[in-house]
Amino acid sequence: MKIERLMSIIVTLLAKKSVTASELAERFQVTTRTIYRDIDTLSLAGIPIYSKKGINGGFYLDEDYKLTNLFFSDAEKQLIYEVSHGLTKSVSHPDFEELNQKMSYLVDSSKKATPYLFDFTLWKTSQVMLEKIEQGIEENKTITFEYVSYKGETTFREVQPINLVYKSQVWYVYAYCLMRQDYRLFRISRMRQVVLLTNTFDPNTHQQMTKTTLDSFYSGLETKVEMTEVSLEFDKKARVKVYDTFQMKDIIELDNVLLVNKKFPKDSWLVEMLLSFGGSVRVMSPEWLKIDIMNEAKQILAKYDIM
Repeated sequence: MKIERLMSIIVTLLAKKSVTASELAERFQVTTRTIYRDIDTLSLAGIPIYSKKGINGGFYLDEDYKLTNLFFSDAEKQLIYEVSHGLTKSVSHPDFEELNQKMSYLVDSSKKATPYLFDFTLWKTSQVMLEKIEQGIEENKTITFEYVSYKGETTFREVQPINLVYKSQVWYVYAYCLMRQDYRLFRISRMRQVVLLTNTFDPNTHQQMTKTTLDSFYSGLETKVEMTEVSLEFDKKARVKVYDTFQMKDIIELDNVLLVNKKFPKDSWLVEMLLSFGGSVRVMSPEWLKIDIMNEAKQILAKYDIM
């Protein structure tokens, strides 16, 4: 669209000292005549664009020119810049890079920076693997990988990747799974041996992930997995980990203990999670969970020569 091309021309001129009409025409896949008309449009709009003839000539902006934005405050522009910068460090996508470049010219470096810092880098995920997933999404290519479910089961998957999703400090890939013949969210940290295949798929056969779709994966959890009401008592010394693990609304703080009442999936994961608190947690209810905790503790003791 013309308006997008005009904005991109301004950003290009802000980023470079000068640029020729032929360079702009090649970048935006239009004729040089179209570029000259675009320059005229910008000039009529009050953008101070100048031209210089010669070998090192081209279009350039007045050095004192700063692009203003009537829709965002300085703080809002700084916030958008920080988010785009964090995304660019994590995901090498041209759209993020262009947004970050645009915002870098809109923020005032002399003013106080935003108190927020966004870092979306994947500490536990191979960058090479992430790049393969990105390439699969960009080029509409199928990928294969080994996947370990939360139950510890390993399966081989062939999927058509659609979106990268960042949710609750975890990265996922939203894809159509050919084995399940359905859409799935795959946690990237559980993927191994990712291979980008040569065969392609039609992206128009799939819908992009939306906020509603993402919420449905989580809201539908209780209908797919048996949930159980659990009451826990934690020693005060474990409060830091309790704060990190549970939401504030689920925690009741008393003088010497912290109480947590919450619904959990009825699964072995729950026992493993509670054992990570060591002797700082006591299960109040249900009874079956107490027994599972004791049986697991006995198995741990059995691995050591303790009489």
